[in-house]
Amino acid sequence: MQLYLFNNIKIKPYVILIVRVLDEQEYEYIQNNFTNIFEILIEDDIADIDDLLVFSLIKEFNKKIENFIQPFSKKNEDKIEIFDNSIIIDVLKNINCNISYECYSNTIKKKFCNKNMEFLIEKYIVYYI
Repeated sequence: MQLYLFNNIKIKPYVILIVRVLDEQEYEYIQNNFTNIFEILIEDDIADIDDLLVFSLIKEFNKKIENFIQPFSKKNEDKIEIFDNSIIIDVLKNINCNISYECYSNTIKKKFCNKNMEFLIEKYIVYYI
């Protein structure tokens, strides 16, 4: 499973990970590893404790999109309520993904990339709950 990172000064305090989830097992993996993934992002100096980690899950198994927002401090909790898919659509239009994380059962491997993922906008328009 790939986690595509969008972390740009323009979208702070949001750190967005877009994930294509193929089945319930991958969905459970993400749910069970929120904290571990956030800790990895902090260790890699990609996020800080006051950021809001947004997991935007493109759930292919039921053709829906679900966003989980995880705060680790109270500093930006007020920004949770104003988050919506228009932020993700804007990010997909204007920012390339520069880092992805490949998830295996026990490991998460960081990869550098330069991917334009604007093609996902259609899914956000069609799938969103």
